[in-house]
Amino acid sequence: MLTDENRTLDYTHSEKQIGKSIAHNLYTFPHHIFLQIIRIIHNCYNSTTFIDKLSCIFYNFDNVDQESHIQKESIPVSIGQTEFRQALGHFASGVTVITTQVQGQLHGTTVSSFCSLSLQPPLILVGIDLGATIHDLITESKVFAVNILAEHAEGLSRHFARRVPDKFSNVPYRLGQLGVPLLDDALASLECRLVARYPGGDHAIFIGEVAATNLQAHSQPLLYFRSKYGRLQSADLLASTASTILS
Repeated sequence: MLTDENRTLDYTHSEKQIGKSIAHNLYTFPHHIFLQIIRIIHNCYNSTTFIDKLSCIFYNFDNVDQESHIQKESIPVSIGQTEFRQALGHFASGVTVITTQVQGQLHGTTVSSFCSLSLQPPLILVGIDLGATIHDLITESKVFAVNILAEHAEGLSRHFARRVPDKFSNVPYRLGQLGVPLLDDALASLECRLVARYPGGDHAIFIGEVAATNLQAHSQPLLYFRSKYGRLQSADLLASTASTILS
């Protein structure tokens, strides 16, 4: 028996099994499929009470003692934006410029929220602010490029982070196979077709399938750490510095 605020709910064995199964597999289901599953279950049982129970199992399963079915005391979690930013600032990341083209107009913005997602098929994801102009443009064009910046391209990163009318007027680039701008000062560029978009709070998560890659001769990436730009030190330089100190 699980007490949920002002109501007491009893669970049958089958209900608990369904709840466990859905809780375990939640993140493997696309949202629309999950809603269809709930609708089918609801129609089969014709009972809002069962859906009520299922929801409680679903959301509270990790906080329920499976033997006694007594809900454990939940710990409230609260974190401010400043604290959150400071914590995430300790994660060193690369810097990218996301570009696209819509009706002959070129667009780009600086993004650090980028990572690989899958090898087969080759997928990447980027997080785009909902208020950014490029958000709607990628949704419309269905194609974009991820330009991974080289160590000397700090100025380029700052440039694309600003809101200016024509960001490409003095920037060397070429158009890729998908018609998206590929920056000359990129360490590597990935041309992508948009395959999915998911909500992510004040950002949207864009999943792109990589259609082509372009590698440049630059040797090191530009880094971003604790709100500052940085660079990698090569192994040879570190060895040389260590040798000088020891001598």
